Amino acid sequence: MKKQKEYYSTLHQGDKKEIAWSLVKKFNTVPLNQNQIWPQLPNLHRYFTTIIDEILFFCEQLELTNENKVLIKYQKMKKEINDSSNPDQYVRDLAMRYK
Repeated sequence: MKKQKEYYSTLHQGDKKEIAWSLVKKFNTVPLNQNQIWPQLPNLHRYFTTIIDEILFFCEQLELTNENKVLIKYQKMKKEINDSSNPDQYVRDLAMRYK
């Protein structure tokens, strides 16, 4: 992952933006078929937090300010997932809200 981050840091701003938005799309289109996808992901919250970490990394690469709405949204979401007593259930509930 470190080499990947080093590579990403060499990209042009436009490429970084494109990758960041593709990650946001990936996050927003997580399959919601509970019977097929969720049983295959025993640590569902890790799947979500990994994507969130990638989004936050690109927000950093794009040098977004701390007031940026995208940055705030995903920082808050990650904190809520991590602070939850049952992160997997929290992510399921979150996914259903955004369905």
